[in-house]
Amino acid sequence: MASNWPNPKQGLTSRASNPFPNVQNSVHQTPFANTTHPPTHPPVNPPPTAGGYGYNQPQTFPGQQFQPASAVPPPYNPNQSGLVNRSGLGNATYSNPPSVHFSSSLDYTSHVPPAFSEPAPAPVPPPKLEELNQSQTPQGVTPPKSTSKTLTGQVFHDNFSSTSTLGYKTDEDVLDSVVLSNTTKNFVSLSVGTLPATDQLHQKSGFTLSYTISPLNPDLIARLVETVPLVNHGNESITRCKQCRAYINPFVRTDASKRFWICNLCETSNELQTRYLSSFNQYPGSNQANELELNCGVIEFMASADYTVRPPQPPSYLFLIDVSSNAVNSRMLEVVCKTIKELILDNEFASDNRTLVGLMTFDSSVHFYQISRGSENYQLLVVADLEDLFLPLPGEVLLNLQESSEDFLKLLDTLPSLWKNTTTTGSALGSAIRSAHYSMKHVGGKLIVFAASPCTFGDFSITSAQKSESGTQSSNVLNMNKKPTTKIHPLEKCKDFSCMMCQTQTTLDLFVCTPQSLNLDKLQYMSTMTSGNIYYHPFKNHAENFKLVNELKHLVRRTTVWESVMRIRLSKGWKVTNWHGNCFVRGSDLMVLPTTSEDHSYTITFVPDTANSNNTSSAGKKVMYIQTALLHTNSSGERRIRVFNTAVGVSNDLGTVLNSVNVETLVFNMLLGAVKVYQTSGKMADARNHLTTHCSRVMNSMSILGSTADSARVLSLYVLGLLKSTIFTDEHNQDYRVYLSTKFRSCKIDQVILYAYPQLYNLSNELNSQELLLQGLPLSIESVLQECFYLLFNGEYLLLWIGKNVPNNLLQTTFDAPSFEHLNVALVPHALEQSTSNNAHKVKVCLETLRARVPPYVPLMVLKQGESDSLFYSSLVQDKTHGMMVTFQEFYNSMQPTSTLGIKR
Repeated sequence: MASNWPNPKQGLTSRASNPFPNVQNSVHQTPFANTTHPPTHPPVNPPPTAGGYGYNQPQTFPGQQFQPASAVPPPYNPNQSGLVNRSGLGNATYSNPPSVHFSSSLDYTSHVPPAFSEPAPAPVPPPKLEELNQSQTPQGVTPPKSTSKTLTGQVFHDNFSSTSTLGYKTDEDVLDSVVLSNTTKNFVSLSVGTLPATDQLHQKSGFTLSYTISPLNPDLIARLVETVPLVNHGNESITRCKQCRAYINPFVRTDASKRFWICNLCETSNELQTRYLSSFNQYPGSNQANELELNCGVIEFMASADYTVRPPQPPSYLFLIDVSSNAVNSRMLEVVCKTIKELILDNEFASDNRTLVGLMTFDSSVHFYQISRGSENYQLLVVADLEDLFLPLPGEVLLNLQESSEDFLKLLDTLPSLWKNTTTTGSALGSAIRSAHYSMKHVGGKLIVFAASPCTFGDFSITSAQKSESGTQSSNVLNMNKKPTTKIHPLEKCKDFSCMMCQTQTTLDLFVCTPQSLNLDKLQYMSTMTSGNIYYHPFKNHAENFKLVNELKHLVRRTTVWESVMRIRLSKGWKVTNWHGNCFVRGSDLMVLPTTSEDHSYTITFVPDTANSNNTSSAGKKVMYIQTALLHTNSSGERRIRVFNTAVGVSNDLGTVLNSVNVETLVFNMLLGAVKVYQTSGKMADARNHLTTHCSRVMNSMSILGSTADSARVLSLYVLGLLKSTIFTDEHNQDYRVYLSTKFRSCKIDQVILYAYPQLYNLSNELNSQELLLQGLPLSIESVLQECFYLLFNGEYLLLWIGKNVPNNLLQTTFDAPSFEHLNVALVPHALEQSTSNNAHKVKVCLETLRARVPPYVPLMVLKQGESDSLFYSSLVQDKTHGMMVTFQEFYNSMQPTSTLGIKR
């Protein structure tokens, strides 16, 4: 099994030592910044005095001893209920005064200083590698050559040598060693295992070079006892390259004098710090295993004091719940309040005494709740004037959960009965979101919104957009003497507000709990640009909506980090061309993530950098390096930096590049590109053409491997599945397609592949076997028999299709139905739960096994043959379907390259 811990043998690394990385470029100001670059927003506060930081006592890693700082500031005081120190100064607090109008505080940057500030590099430029080699190699002395004596698992570099502690490597074994150091694929995936050395070779391959990282993926931790190794250097600064600011890693090397280490990304020489001298020079008694950053591909650093400019952000959750008639009648309000109450009673929120929670509601107006600690009653404050929003509370909307849990639980118990007789239709969703953001902008955190009615009042509503357009047309006709005002397009207005939320470290998660349209094609940016998610529940009754309950619980329970940014650096000779994921990209290489979780992934595409004609580094190197750094605050209030390092082989041979293709990652990247094309043009035909054109180009390149290449057939099969899916057809609800696109932009690759090509299982055969096999069948009508029932799984739902000729005794023992005619599909899930028969137990085990693959919950849909079962047949993508009347073989033939004579090769 893979592990991130170093091999106990000196000089060796674990097979799983290397996860994944990111792009190069300068740095950003929020919340991690490099002071050598001009700040964008917000301005950095002056260095605080002792006592100004929420800084914990340095945590030493086993085997290391550090002296504590001479003056350690006291920890942040969490006892101020609802007041959070965000200034970085010991005596500063924030408390919103009563009745503060929103217009009085539009300058968000003045309220939220950055969380991190990277120390400035030394002003003296480091010596060049060529200068060191010339000055430090005596005349007449030949530099040491590589030797063929090697050990498995060593870390090597593109010049076929390694750090002095790890020995040297021959040319024949260098790429094998790179593979050994990058076997951990839990965090990262590349579209090819070997990169093309030149841009011309890249064009011939037809591949889009992509790199996908899931920085908090929990699978590795679930399989192993070990976690990502933690390094704490106390008050000492973290070693980084002075030029590109990359972190020291297993792939760096030293010069001949052992006084400088050479950055593997930009090839700049840097002075070697004292703590690494023993490891690089192999002094007697040295223990290089303690230097985990030189042995592990993925490492986590405790951020030193020079990174910190304000106390860490507390875990914060503000629930904004729709209480219109739709929300009450559908029982959405009741289910949500009950679920939040269970989370509090079960202590599912972050186990930190700093955790803050708050609650607001809305219909055609916005509702605030004044909770008095220890009081039996609360005060409801209603803001009905949506044109002049203000905060009516004298205190805070966010309260300390530990101190106010009982009062918060009482409010949750009261809400359903308080609004049970409401007759208000429609909602002021946009104005409520703006009010909630204003209430928490001084803290940041998660804004969790539940919407059951379309937005028909206030900000971001359809009516306000129409009024804006009509007002622009009539202003020049009826008001000739009035200076015309510039109107902002509703889409741009949503994007501008999303940027504002991102600046204040606020993430919006939206639960859509209505079959009516919410205009998600515009509202989606509030989630996607703030690293949030959209959850879609188009039901009229949520009384038994287990998916809603489980998704809300999972959102709170899952591993989440706060006020984070992520930078991806590529080695010299490569450049990033595009970014994908639910994030806000600032500058050219910085992903701003107000929060991120274990469910999120992020993708970049890159190409050889041909902008500089003198740059031949990518063509002359046999290894390319990627480093990703995720700077974040965990739920315990610790500021950490998780660093991923990846080395990838580079080749001048087209066949080697084509044979190394990762089809699943390539298809995932093609989907991301098609989604972006659709968002840009608004035409579904353009997105479908992007998929077919890209597939045809790759198939043409792979034809040199042979017309029967397995990877080519698998690629075309996945692409056909995407073309026939809901996300790329015009016949389905627009909001549902928007939900799918936002989900797949930042989900795991396996979920996209499962959606493109669902799994089909014959449950009748599973009931006859002693063990659970779950052998997949081809998605063709030839795999389906009327005497059996089948389970189709695509990650979004489980379809249980029951043939009309299934034996009655099998129906009775499994679904408690005497015959096919008496089978009620609505009662099948309840029958499976209550039945104690062996067959029902096996079906439940199958459902639980498949649901565990795509947490948190996948609903079950039961279909009878001949009764509204078109959804099942449309999933058989190898046959002609209603969405696309073409079989797989026909599609595969159409993607084949054509010779000059018009003959398919």
